Amino acid sequence: MNRTMKFLGLIAVLALAATSVVLPSTAQEVVAPSGAPIALEVGKGELLRLDRDADTVFVADPEVADVRVKTARLIYIFGKAPGETSLYAVDAEQHVITNKPVVVKRNIAR
Repeated sequence: MNRTMKFLGLIAVLALAATSVVLPSTAQEVVAPSGAPIALEVGKGELLRLDRDADTVFVADPEVADVRVKTARLIYIFGKAPGETSLYAVDAEQHVITNKPVVVKRNIAR
């Protein structure tokens, strides 16, 4: 095998290897909380009505607030401890229904 053939063979191997490398996807979407925050007091809550059925509902920090799903469109969020978190509701097709910031404070007027 002459040098040219070896060189072309090496190029072919490198080209094949380059096409099989899997690069990390850059098609990620960050869904940050938006809109006016839901303001809660520790030990109190709010009932929220969604405009379509939710498949998954959660808060980012369950130490600050908790959420209970009453129906696919009706959720109850209540404050557990002072702090900030986020509420997310996602439908069965993984589309975000709501993504709200949540602020929990103590009622110091009592």
